Amino acid sequence: MKLLFTFIITISVLFLSSCSSTKFVELEDVLHPASMTLPADGSTPIAHETPSPDALRTVTFREIGEKGSIKKGESVNFVYQRMDPKGTYLMCSSNDEGYDITLMKLDQPLDITFTRLCQSYIVATPQLTTINLAKDVRFEQIIWTPRPEGTWEVRLGNTDRGCKAGSNERLENQRTDEYNNKLMETKMK
Repeated sequence: MKLLFTFIITISVLFLSSCSSTKFVELEDVLHPASMTLPADGSTPIAHETPSPDALRTVTFREIGEKGSIKKGESVNFVYQRMDPKGTYLMCSSNDEGYDITLMKLDQPLDITFTRLCQSYIVATPQLTTINLAKDVRFEQIIWTPRPEGTWEVRLGNTDRGCKAGSNERLENQRTDEYNNKLMETKMK
């Protein structure tokens, strides 16, 4: 009994101390992209702070919940008309032709459902995201990757299963010495 009690106390201390050192991205830090490019291989979209001169079309958002899309190999510009995009982000859901895009509030809880292997979503934060699996989808590894603009990619399946990992490659490019030093300073606080 004493051994069980010691084990429970040890696990509790480890859990509480690990949670206290975790820093989550502030929701206000999310970039409101002026454009987005989807690589031809269908990996995750790349958000840009400025309009793209290569954009084939413009998607105009007038209110929360409005939808758009981006196809593989395409660049799209975004216009936020009659609204302030602060407090919003672009939730993206992969499909066979590219990604569906929905303008969402940053603090809005989100239910996502994976219907196939390698499907991915771009969401505001893991804390507000509930993950579901369609009945015919088998259990696979779920991968969370922070994105440079402050959102998160969540994908069903890893690269060993043939899934594209565009967000991971961009994250590796972001990991400069300065980035790693700031990360270590955050963990030490």
